[in-house]
Amino acid sequence: MNISNEVMIDVGHQLNGYTFRLAPNSEQLLAQLFAEAFSPATLFVSHETEQEFTTAYRAKWLPIWMLISGLSEVHLKSIDKIVFQQPYPQKDLLVILPTESLQNSTVSVSVYG
Repeated sequence: MNISNEVMIDVGHQLNGYTFRLAPNSEQLLAQLFAEAFSPATLFVSHETEQEFTTAYRAKWLPIWMLISGLSEVHLKSIDKIVFQQPYPQKDLLVILPTESLQNSTVSVSVYG
């Protein structure tokens, strides 16, 4: 039996942006896989103009992943799929296959503070 390491990110739509947090089951999975590095957080990203979710966030998935998990690109080797989902009613908004996505792009993230 093949066990999939799928991470679900709950997305909450606000008037002027989106809130991102790990779904409870995904938080437990990442805590088990990366106990020494895992540091969960909630992130709010505001927007000036309304855009369709996939268009607006397809290129932003990696910085969001890093900020809400405290994990890096290296940790993504153990993750098969990341699903950004609206939890209620449940709807997948964006599905990322990290290994494929990282091979096809160059993304650099720096956090200061």
